[in-house]
Amino acid sequence: MSAEGELAFGDLVAETRARAAADANYLGSEDQRGLLEGYLKSIVPDVRVAWQQAGQGSYFDRRNRVVALELPRAGAVAPDETAETAAVLALHESLHAAYSGDVGSKFRMRVGVLRRESREFVEYLFNHIEDARVGHRCAADDPSTATFLEKFEREALRQQLVVANSRRNRFLNALLERLLLGVAPAGVETEVATALAEAEPHIAGALAGSARESGLAALEIARICSAEGLDEPPPAPPAV
Repeated sequence: MSAEGELAFGDLVAETRARAAADANYLGSEDQRGLLEGYLKSIVPDVRVAWQQAGQGSYFDRRNRVVALELPRAGAVAPDETAETAAVLALHESLHAAYSGDVGSKFRMRVGVLRRESREFVEYLFNHIEDARVGHRCAADDPSTATFLEKFEREALRQQLVVANSRRNRFLNALLERLLLGVAPAGVETEVATALAEAEPHIAGALAGSARESGLAALEIARICSAEGLDEPPPAPPAV
């Protein structure tokens, strides 16, 4: 992704950390925003970076070509760590501009006829698969980002795990681990392991493909969940 002569991502992280450690007013400043935007333009020339107020989250606004980042603030975490997190988050959100394309009419048509709950489940799967796919693409194209993205993905996994109170939720946790860490977890129950093994060709195809494959994988994995009975809570234990 970064051409010869351009700032490597590790250098960006080192620079933003140094500025945050030296200047108490750096976090959330125009200086920080401009540094991040300058790096991202080496990946996607027409992208901009804008600060979002706390609580509004971070995302890529595809229509306006804006990476919207939640305003970083000093707190319990050291300022240089906060600055690094903002840099990696900016990179992560920009990957959708760099690597995500049209999901395809087949996906849109099949999702469009689903009931709301099923549609939301497929969209949930698609978002996680696509996040993993663009992260894999970035690390392959620019190995200097790999260590930072892996750290980001491990933290994302910790935050995104759902309460394991149903077979479907335990499958989703296993799926997230496979997507973000690259390996299927050991020690899961038989139904979850079976469904994950059935989903593996679709996962692998999506990670090696485009947004179109991510969409089709999401549809297939939702179908597998339904076929394997992973959309229902586990039965209550028998009365003693």
